[in-house]
Amino acid sequence: MTNHYAYPYNFQMPPVTLEVHPRFHQLRVDLDSYKNLEDDGFRYDMVDGVLYVAPSPFYRHNSIQGDFIFSLRTFLRNDPSIRIISDVDVFFPDGEDVLRPDVSLLLSENPAKTEKWIEGIPDLIAEIHSPSTKKSDLGRKAERYLRLGVKEYWLLDPDLSTVQVWENSKGRWIKHKDGKSRLFLGFSFRFEK
Repeated sequence: MTNHYAYPYNFQMPPVTLEVHPRFHQLRVDLDSYKNLEDDGFRYDMVDGVLYVAPSPFYRHNSIQGDFIFSLRTFLRNDPSIRIISDVDVFFPDGEDVLRPDVSLLLSENPAKTEKWIEGIPDLIAEIHSPSTKKSDLGRKAERYLRLGVKEYWLLDPDLSTVQVWENSKGRWIKHKDGKSRLFLGFSFRFEK
């Protein structure tokens, strides 16, 4: 009995090549265009209206991010009215570049819209430094977060095992190096030894 669906043993399959390239790298866009881009499988950062492929984070980065979110959720007793999310685009009301913080937290009274991304201002933002992002985390992003009214800005540095908490006090950062929240009294985070 012959299986008429079987291929002969000498059948040659054509070679499969999957060449995937970022479609939007170095594309200049406005915010409306950015919101309507098709998903090409790549993550992008928007700097001065130009899209750049964002590198994937390393294992240690994601591990720290997960530990921080777990610690925060545990401390807050997993309160469903407090929204904690990672790696989601934030469209700030100033209309400037879209940012994607490592962790964003919105208190229950925060009016930001969160259907697809965050449209508004998170109350707490955390960034986990990498060699390619540290300068921006401490400079351009920090200045913008302060200007927009982010209440607390966490800076976690895996290379130095340090945790800084910057508190927004009347439009200026008060920098604490103790890893303790002023927004959630009693919450702290440090690197495991």
